[in-house]
Amino acid sequence: MVGEAFAAAATLKESHLMMSLFDASISADVILTAFSNAASRGRACNVKKLVKLLANKDRVPQEFKHKAFVIAAQLGHDAILQILCDGIDDYWPLAVLKEALAAAKYEEVKTSIQKVICDQLLDPKCPWAPMVKLIEDQTNDSTNASG
Repeated sequence: MVGEAFAAAATLKESHLMMSLFDASISADVILTAFSNAASRGRACNVKKLVKLLANKDRVPQEFKHKAFVIAAQLGHDAILQILCDGIDDYWPLAVLKEALAAAKYEEVKTSIQKVICDQLLDPKCPWAPMVKLIEDQTNDSTNASG
């Protein structure tokens, strides 16, 4: 019951009401539903607070952050994608970025996702960047061998 009220309050302009309903019983599913509700209404203030909740690695499994990223792409909210990228201190898996890119309808959103992909590719700390480097090296080796 409290979870439903929390998720519904995410659509309102007053984020203090939404946060007053938050407690330890609110599940990751409900936080994601609240995020979707707030994002669909363009409630950036609520989205920022919900991203902080989603970023809690002890409470929220990573898959919910990934789902939120795809939801933001589907809804066409470039600003909300940026809030997610700024608020979640982690790398986005390539599969999630591909899914979000496929779900995005607007060029502005696609460009933002492509920028995230490029930024992560150029970051040597990114878990999947070394794999891309290995593929690139193999491609260069085969090109040099044939030339």
